[in-house]
Amino acid sequence: MKNTPIYNVLYREKVTSTNSELRSMMDSQDDFTVLSADFQEAGRGQGDHSWHSAPGCNLTFSILRKYSGDRKLRAGDQQLLTMASSLAVTDFLSSYGVKASIKKPNDIYAGGGKICGMLIENGLCAGYMQWSIIGMGININETDFPNDLPDPVSLCGLVPAEYELKKCLREFLKHFSIRFDAIWTDPEGLRRDYGEKLI
Repeated sequence: MKNTPIYNVLYREKVTSTNSELRSMMDSQDDFTVLSADFQEAGRGQGDHSWHSAPGCNLTFSILRKYSGDRKLRAGDQQLLTMASSLAVTDFLSSYGVKASIKKPNDIYAGGGKICGMLIENGLCAGYMQWSIIGMGININETDFPNDLPDPVSLCGLVPAEYELKKCLREFLKHFSIRFDAIWTDPEGLRRDYGEKLI
């Protein structure tokens, strides 16, 4: 995995939500800033859904990307960002021997249950995306989920081990960088791989 950018990873013990927190300080942060939290008091999912994660058990983080120069992205190409982000998760899980699938637009399922959800927010101007915040929750070490969650699974439930979260985040970001670059270098490859992973 060559040419991985240097991410500025900010760690917090507790936030309302990583997306909301990162957006509030976006103007003072550079491209490739990541905000990771042990616990979200009000983790957000798509629409009005919330995201559950036990404190210190899972990856809950958001990535800030800013577009400029030759790396502009048309508003109509937002789906490529969704594809790249989703595939980065399946690539990360594959590195641990877990076969994962994508339920449109970007929920990740493995072993018969949901292992990852995400919330992507974009800033648009004059037909182009100015920035994106890609928020993710990936179940890693959690074993005791609330009863009202529909079929949740975690990495440790599929491949038994206790995983070091900061190491997992570093590994994920390598996969994310490769898939994100493909938005410009290989968009057709993204569309193909995404289609092959769909449930």
